[in-house]
Amino acid sequence: MAEQAALLDDATWTERWRWLAWPVGLYVGLRLFFLGALALLDPHLHSHLSLQFSRWDGAWFIAAAEHGWPSHLPAGWMYSAETTVAFFPGLPLAIRVISLDGFVSPVAVGLVLSAVTGLTATIAIAHLVRRFAGEEVATKTAVLFVLFPATFIFSLIYAEGMVLTAVALGLICLLDRRWIAAGLLGALATFTSPVALAFVAACALVAVVEIVTRRTWRSLAAPLLASLGIAAYMGYLWIHTGMLGAWRYAELHGWRSTPSATFTFSQIGRLLINPAGQTETTILLVVGTVVAVVGLVLLWRIRPPVAVLTYGIAAVLLAAVSQPVGLRPRFIMIAFPVLAGWAATVKGRWWIALLIVTSAVMLWLSFYEFWTWAIFP
Repeated sequence: MAEQAALLDDATWTERWRWLAWPVGLYVGLRLFFLGALALLDPHLHSHLSLQFSRWDGAWFIAAAEHGWPSHLPAGWMYSAETTVAFFPGLPLAIRVISLDGFVSPVAVGLVLSAVTGLTATIAIAHLVRRFAGEEVATKTAVLFVLFPATFIFSLIYAEGMVLTAVALGLICLLDRRWIAAGLLGALATFTSPVALAFVAACALVAVVEIVTRRTWRSLAAPLLASLGIAAYMGYLWIHTGMLGAWRYAELHGWRSTPSATFTFSQIGRLLINPAGQTETTILLVVGTVVAVVGLVLLWRIRPPVAVLTYGIAAVLLAAVSQPVGLRPRFIMIAFPVLAGWAATVKGRWWIALLIVTSAVMLWLSFYEFWTWAIFP
């Protein structure tokens, strides 16, 4: 009897997780593929393999993990004013702690963290979508997420895996009205990246709805706690550098990154006026804008929970007004509810075609990001 019960439990467990087999298998396969491809090409890349894994923002995260954040901001404009101050501490501190302050290779730790949290983000997003759209749409969303053009960053040292895991789990907590848990997860997310402010917006709107409809004042714990992560970092920089707007200064003077309500429209206008004369970056941003806007419309049609819809809209708007970032694939991926809209609507042969297209673009972008400096992620 005990053996039969154990077999039944195993069968139940297998059945319970079967719907995640495809996205998890694809994710692990892609990470191994990129690892193997870089290892094979390493002799021809004219740089050490560890430098390939820590390209772009990864180099700054490693620098912050090893050396921290400076107490004086460099003067100048563009490149000469670049500093680790522009990079939030969630990932660097995790790398420092796990690497035992450099005893283990920080690059190896960062790479493992990025890959593992990318997987946890995939699973968390799938479980969230399953709550409001069903198992089939959840599986499709997770597969689209794994094959989305930006997911090559999980083979680099980036913080998106940590942020998306915290946000997706935080949204699940909001659906369950677990306000403190949602707020703490939000605090982790905003301590790791400013894009998590979209989650704070979701918490705030849900809290308003809860107070108006149920008089649930406890719901205020979610947005208040979620804001603590970014508040803690801004406060640290103020004390450490003596400048309240230290992060904004670093973003503006080091990377010319600044909010702009007209940035996305200007990119669309440039493409319409002179389609043949535009760079890959401009084309990528305009196509990304179309994908995000259409995805939001499709998401609206499936009537997701207020928290999920609000987060999706806020994440898209944050990227759309961020110059020179815009709605490139990495930031559409952060606004992952958009992908649920596509997954719920596109079916049959069109769904297969969509996966083929997004996989092809992912491989193309991966080539650009690993082996050229033409387009930043």
